[in-house]
Amino acid sequence: MRTRALTLHETGLEAGRKFLPIPEVDQRVRLERGWVFHRLHWGDFRLRLFRQSGLDDWGQWLQEAHQVYCQAQLKGIHQQMLEMAEQFELQMAGRQRYWRHSQIEDWLPHFVEIAPYFQLLDRFEDLQLKVTDAMHALAKLLADPEGCRHTFNQMLMEQQQARYKTFFDQLEAHPLTQDQRLACLTDEDNVLVLAGAGTGKTSTLCAKAAWLVEAGLAQPEEILILAYGKDASLELKQRLAAYAECQQPLRSANPSLTTTQLLATEPAAADNARMDKVPDAAKKAALDKIKVSTFHAFGKELMDAIPGQKATVSPLATDARAMRRFVDDWLHSQFAELKSARHLVIYAAYYLYPLQSEECFTGFPAYQRYVREQEVRTLAGERVKSYGELEIANTLFLLGIEYQYEPGYPHTHEVLNKPYRPDFYLPQLDIYLEHVGGSDEQSKDAESRQYRQDLEWKREVHAACGTTLICTYSHEAQEGLAALLEARLKAACRTQKRLWKELIQPRAPQAILEQLQRQGQTGRLSQLLADCLSRFKESRLSLKEMQQSGDQSLEGRRLAAFAVLLEGLVKHYQQYLRLAGQMDFSDMIRVAWKSLAKDNFHSKTQHRFRYRYLLVDEFQDISPQRAELLKALKAADPSTSLFAVGDDWQAIYRFNGGDVRLTFNFAEHFGHTAQVVLGTTFRFNNRIAAVANRFVQSNPAQLPKTLQSLTSSNRAEIVLLAGQKEDVIGQALAAIQQENQQTETTVSVMLLARMNRSEPDVSEWADSYPGLRLEFMTAHKAKGCEADYVILLDVVQGETGFPSNKPHDPLIDCFLADKEEFADAEERRLFYVALTRARRRVFIHTQRGEESVFVKELQRYKKEVLNWV
Repeated sequence: MRTRALTLHETGLEAGRKFLPIPEVDQRVRLERGWVFHRLHWGDFRLRLFRQSGLDDWGQWLQEAHQVYCQAQLKGIHQQMLEMAEQFELQMAGRQRYWRHSQIEDWLPHFVEIAPYFQLLDRFEDLQLKVTDAMHALAKLLADPEGCRHTFNQMLMEQQQARYKTFFDQLEAHPLTQDQRLACLTDEDNVLVLAGAGTGKTSTLCAKAAWLVEAGLAQPEEILILAYGKDASLELKQRLAAYAECQQPLRSANPSLTTTQLLATEPAAADNARMDKVPDAAKKAALDKIKVSTFHAFGKELMDAIPGQKATVSPLATDARAMRRFVDDWLHSQFAELKSARHLVIYAAYYLYPLQSEECFTGFPAYQRYVREQEVRTLAGERVKSYGELEIANTLFLLGIEYQYEPGYPHTHEVLNKPYRPDFYLPQLDIYLEHVGGSDEQSKDAESRQYRQDLEWKREVHAACGTTLICTYSHEAQEGLAALLEARLKAACRTQKRLWKELIQPRAPQAILEQLQRQGQTGRLSQLLADCLSRFKESRLSLKEMQQSGDQSLEGRRLAAFAVLLEGLVKHYQQYLRLAGQMDFSDMIRVAWKSLAKDNFHSKTQHRFRYRYLLVDEFQDISPQRAELLKALKAADPSTSLFAVGDDWQAIYRFNGGDVRLTFNFAEHFGHTAQVVLGTTFRFNNRIAAVANRFVQSNPAQLPKTLQSLTSSNRAEIVLLAGQKEDVIGQALAAIQQENQQTETTVSVMLLARMNRSEPDVSEWADSYPGLRLEFMTAHKAKGCEADYVILLDVVQGETGFPSNKPHDPLIDCFLADKEEFADAEERRLFYVALTRARRRVFIHTQRGEESVFVKELQRYKKEVLNWV
């Protein structure tokens, strides 16, 4: 059709010299009328036309023609959308389960091409194409899938809250809290439940398992509960057995959510019908079929299920003393082998102690203080002041050159009336040795200046007395003092016209071993090897990586030397296990998750190890190896859900391989996660909660949460006491007895400390306070326990204090999770554990002038802590 200056073609509109393509289906064609000019809207184009006869009709015709065009273009798509929406409505109408993130992620790709058209429903209506409620609901879902999923799940869980109210009310002695119910009902791909101290994590874990069976979401055989220790596993089994004996309501029809409800802003009406309680004998048998196991026991069961393979646990894995004897025997055998003996001798002479180079310290005096704390002793037994002196003394000892350490200098009074003790004297050569440390001329502190002045004085003394002085320097330690010392002594021999071979009498490896035994150093090395062996097996570190990671620094050379030593032990240990047909627990877990990852594993084991739900207790203590086992179990079935219960505030087992970062970054390791916080503690009162919450969250890395208490107190319930330990214990016990004079029941008092060596003689107090039940534990041992009162002992500075600064060999850190940046992060969590064992009050013992940093921090909690220091 044609009008002046405009011609319509099949593919577009010709306007003078311009050609305008037909507008897309989501665009409009209309004529806007004016007094002088009309404006034609042609998709994105605007044409101004003089008003003329017939233009209105022509504009109407263009609009209708474009509508017919769009209807033709959308006909097939519209039909497809109707069918998809109808199918969607049917799926939603029958949906009675939580909508997981993975399910919607699997579902959305089917709509990638057609999704944009669902945002044009208004246009479809303009074109008089049928638009249903289901299409609107699907459009809303495609526009905001996570928002709609969340809305659906919220409405579903509100219905389930009402439906299972009686179930959750009567499962335990007291009804489950709202948070515990939410944790049970959340059926996400992964659920991380942060269960603060005393919030009922065991109840939540068992309630989750029982509810899954009750709701028909899983058969008992499809649920696996994993715990860390036998005691925890037994408690879970007993709790499930107690549930099974209860009378519970049968499941009833669950009202589904309609598409209309999916769009609703208010939750759908819940089914409040009350269900009669009836005995369910089958339920007891059903709950008994839920698999509850420790990680180790499960690994063994999995290994035993593989045809032709049986997992026998080595006695070395369960007996620390037997493992130590095994390492001792291997260590002694290595001294009999020439190649191994040479390496062992070098390690024992130069790398036995975890020393750092002087460059790591602010000045030489600070370095000397560090060495004193390490109590560094030579092979001959002398306690020396630096790593350089240790290297010199042990080099002389290995070569069989006689030496005296810090002998008196006979000529001092002939020069100055001042005592002088050189570092070493070699009688056979009549030579004195001085090892010069802290020689950095840039060190400006007074002690370093005095050290340099003393050295200059020593040189003057030797020059005046005509004695020979050879100096070595701390900066030469990076190149290796042993070779430098040997070269300088050879030069001295040449000067004296003596043969080097006549001077030295190298000691045999067996003699070195006997000397190490006399010094008690073989025990030190054996213990380090035993500790590192178990941790190496638990880690995912390779020995080759260890050897390659060692640089030329003192610490790097020590790491590389130890890696060679450990490699020999690991090979011997693994050969021993193989010949004995045995495994340790680390191998069991490692082989288990690697076996699970094999394509034919489940067919070989008749699919016994496919689970719909994995429930894990104390997840904050998970190790990377156990995390791999969980991933392998999940990979066996994409629909498997991981339900992990733990508390990052109570992660205290890094030394056993635990990695709290697996909790901090849970979703990164396991995928999309719903996090639920159990925020109500049944144990301690609000005043203990206020202090404990504030204290542990001083570390910003801890996951934030607030613990509310069911009990309240109108006074401070954390009390700081200073004095001798026995006096403070007596003062605290007297106060406790005074408070409970009218109490007929026994009051429990837990005495806690960082180390076992802080344990007092509890028996002498028991007779004086018969109404009190006293018990001593370390803070680690007390995890999971509680008492009416806690007396926390020795919160002072030092090795046995809190936090403990007990030195440990940094080699062990190679096999553990990286240290956290926040100072004393794990010690802080352990202190939180100690505080939260008490139901009513905590007494903290310290010493005036020796208060630990934790006590000093608590002293700043003015109103929350009673300071009797």
